[in-house]
Amino acid sequence: MKLYDFMMNPQLCGLELRHKAWSTWRIIARLGDAALLTPEECVTARQLIGREALPTDAPRKLFIGAGRRSGKTRFDAVLAVHAAALARRRDCSRLHRESSASLRTAAAIRP
Repeated sequence: MKLYDFMMNPQLCGLELRHKAWSTWRIIARLGDAALLTPEECVTARQLIGREALPTDAPRKLFIGAGRRSGKTRFDAVLAVHAAALARRRDCSRLHRESSASLRTAAAIRP
């Protein structure tokens, strides 16, 4: 499942990520998946990456420079849960059958 689809699935991520305020993060998710963008999303994507030509392949690494209170920690959590949800069983072979994995994400708080 692509990250964008994961974010938009209300059973997996609720309804919050569907809000307009998350539109830029959804575009970043689509860029990360090398998914097709709508014409409106293409405009924003070009502004984000600072290039006229949009990437055609998924990036190996993604660096995001975002300001305070922009949703970085929440998006990081979505990325982590998405990756964990898609992990193959053999990738989790160190877990006991009846165990569960936990995932933690943290952010620095300015005093």
